[in-house]
Amino acid sequence: TTFSVAPHAIAADGDVVFAEVTYSFDGSGNVMSFESGVLKRWDRQGATVSTIAAPGAAAGPVVSDDGVRVIVADRDGVSVDQDDAPAFVPGAIRAVDVGGSTTTAVGTADSSFGTVSADGRRVAFVSTSTALALPDPNGAGADVYLWNRGT
Repeated sequence: TTFSVAPHAIAADGDVVFAEVTYSFDGSGNVMSFESGVLKRWDRQGATVSTIAAPGAAAGPVVSDDGVRVIVADRDGVSVDQDDAPAFVPGAIRAVDVGGSTTTAVGTADSSFGTVSADGRRVAFVSTSTALALPDPNGAGADVYLWNRGT
């Protein structure tokens, strides 16, 4: 188990959101497989830790300034060969509403580096998916996408 705290995991009220990610290595020690992830919130005023409902193996949490929405990379079932690792560890980008049980799929399974606007309405992320925009106009392999929740 390891802890995953992203640079933007601190809400405006000072609470910290973090993920406890469990992973294992194969017999050779080269392939790392993500198994689970639990999203938690530390309330600095009450000095308590609570669990936030999130799917799969949540990692790399980023919190909106209002503390209402957390963006995570769901790495459930992802395996990475460390001898031939990609530029970033992929995961499906998810927007998780802290106060309820609502989770919205934002990016495909080959996405990463999710971040959120202050009001939680927009999410930017990187993806190598060809399913998000065809054809890839710049041929770079990875592109930045913006998801707008609307209201």
